[in-house]
Amino acid sequence: MKKVKGLILVHPSKHSIAFDIFGDENTIKKYFLRSEYDIGYVVEGCSFVKAINRKDYVCSEDLEHTESVNLQVMEAILKLAKEGFEFTVMEK
Repeated sequence: MKKVKGLILVHPSKHSIAFDIFGDENTIKKYFLRSEYDIGYVVEGCSFVKAINRKDYVCSEDLEHTESVNLQVMEAILKLAKEGFEFTVMEK
C-alpha cells in the first residue's frame, strides 16, 4: 500500500471546478508551479483551504481555461493521485 503523500480537495469554483493541493511540496512541484507547465497558483484566504484546516497547503488550480490547459491540469492531478495523493470533495 502506498503512503499517502497529500490531499487534493475538489470544490466548486466561480464557473467550474477547482483543486486545492496539500501535502508533500516536492512531489507537487514536479507537476505544478513550474514555468514549463505554467499551472498552479497560490490563493490567499481561500475559504475552502481554511475549512480543511491543514497547514501543508501548496497550491490551487481550476478548470476555467482552454481545453488544452484543462487537460494539462487533469493530467497533473492524475499523476499526483498515482503518487499517493487522496481526493476529497467539498461543496459550497
